[in-house]
Amino acid sequence: MSVQSTTEQVASGLRSPTSEPAVLRPYVSSAAERFAPGNFVTTWNPELGRDAVGVTRAVEDVTEANPRILVKWMHDLSEEWVRSEYLYRAN
Repeated sequence: MSVQSTTEQVASGLRSPTSEPAVLRPYVSSAAERFAPGNFVTTWNPELGRDAVGVTRAVEDVTEANPRILVKWMHDLSEEWVRSEYLYRAN
């Protein structure tokens, strides 16, 4: 197998003349993106007998698949760490 130079790749159409090298971005889980700070969330609260509504404040570990999310609840203004699997996005 031969290795082509960049000039040969451009000439053969494998690479455009203006293509930049790929930029690697750090991994961020989809749950961390979904529950980024500032999003409204809901979850069932048996003490209230209804869904509790809150605002996300922070994500503990953005690389974790099921991160803990800091939520400020609107019904009593308390803050609590909640696993993302128990939250639903309200907006």
